[in-house]
Amino acid sequence: MNGGGNSGGVFNPSNLMLFSYTHNNPVNLVDPDGNEPVIKYAGTIEGFVKVMDNSRRAVGKFTGNKADAYLLSLSNTKNMLPTQTGYYNLKKGRYIYTKNAGWVDMVHFLFYAGKARKYKNDHSIADAIGLAMSDGYMQEKMDIYLAPHSAFSYEDLPSDKVGALFGAYVFDKNSKKTLSEQLEVFFKDYLKATSPNKAPNYNQIPKTDEKVHANGRPTKQNGSYKPCYVK
Repeated sequence: MNGGGNSGGVFNPSNLMLFSYTHNNPVNLVDPDGNEPVIKYAGTIEGFVKVMDNSRRAVGKFTGNKADAYLLSLSNTKNMLPTQTGYYNLKKGRYIYTKNAGWVDMVHFLFYAGKARKYKNDHSIADAIGLAMSDGYMQEKMDIYLAPHSAFSYEDLPSDKVGALFGAYVFDKNSKKTLSEQLEVFFKDYLKATSPNKAPNYNQIPKTDEKVHANGRPTKQNGSYKPCYVK
């Protein structure tokens, strides 16, 4: 299991020890523009993988070691800013609604998928997931002072969790599937991604980021990894 992803095993998040909060070294903790879901950027997993596939480097079509290297790079920062995930900040499909994990912010998902993938090189799968999640939690605490409009936004920690699961446990660099294809399978089969208008709070979410910032704080905060607005 520690070698190359899930290696054909059955994915079952409940079998993992997810909470390992012994990592007290918040180096390069960066909230990757963590607003809350807005209608303008709400979309589907099918739309998001097209964004990846049609990017300048066609990163969604990467396979094998190339896909692994890109996944590892997703948590890279320079001057405390993400170097990779910012590309997705203003893309349709940044926010995806899933029946099992609620709203998923793909920028958070990818950032912490990259972190967990890096931690996996030196830790067990469970510890890698826990360490990445711990980093995300520390970032939300910092945001109370640095970015109160996004601190503990209701989808942030659940997005960090499922991203860490994907990066450390689900992604398989030995798979013949592309990175986009592996993402799509994870979202469709395990998270049960669906149309954003199926979300229970769809008619209440802000239309644009400007409304989020104007509120000064998220419309709903969540200090746990338990997703909100699930069915």
